[in-house]
Amino acid sequence: MHKPKVLDIIWESVKADVFDMEIKKLNEQLVPIYNKHFTHEEVKELLTFYEIPIGKKLTEKSPVILSESIQISQQWGMGLVSKIQQYLDDKHY
Repeated sequence: MHKPKVLDIIWESVKADVFDMEIKKLNEQLVPIYNKHFTHEEVKELLTFYEIPIGKKLTEKSPVILSESIQISQQWGMGLVSKIQQYLDDKHY
């Protein structure tokens, strides 16, 4: 997350005074979501999973998989809209 041309001392200050505080606030908002869907024991199991090779691979590949999935879903959705419109036109609705 290091920005080029920003002096390291300034970046460290921004990280400590802004970024770290904002991460803390984000975590405070996300933890209740996980608590709603997982038990404490399940979260521990997830953490263990993400430490093994397949868990690390999932973490690494998830952004790419999500991006590719979104593209396919958007194309599928546009095609579906076209097919529904054609169906309604054919039925004279």
